Amino acid sequence: MRHDVPSGTQPSMYSVIDKLRTTRVLYTERLIAENIVTEDEVDAMINKNRQDLGDSCYTAKNLDFEPRLDLFVGWKLYFGIKWADDSNISYPLIQVQEIAKKLTTISDEIVMQRQIQKIYQDRDKMTERSLTLNWVYMLRYWHLLHC
Repeated sequence: MRHDVPSGTQPSMYSVIDKLRTTRVLYTERLIAENIVTEDEVDAMINKNRQDLGDSCYTAKNLDFEPRLDLFVGWKLYFGIKWADDSNISYPLIQVQEIAKKLTTISDEIVMQRQIQKIYQDRDKMTERSLTLNWVYMLRYWHLLHC
């Protein structure tokens, strides 16, 4: 399933974000400046964390492995209950395609960025059924148009 890429829809914002130092770098610099840790200690922590992740070890050291029985829920109360009425939620394909075409029709006066143009082309292919339909995308917009 294809998801919209935030950097494709907000290129100016992400070009600024990409130039910023990461939270880890900022925090590391502060800890070193305050003589709480050394750069070697930070490097060792990063390497240890990466090794733990690679070895599928827990990286959160304060996990509680004992179950809290006071938090258990008795689910038997909910067994055998009918949660929803039977209903027909089908929608005619031709109408879904008409809605999709409306959503992907852009004025010729608008010049789209290459990545955005590709997203719209993919959505057109979904409408034509030559590309697997992203139902989340379609239903989300169908809902907006029909509410």
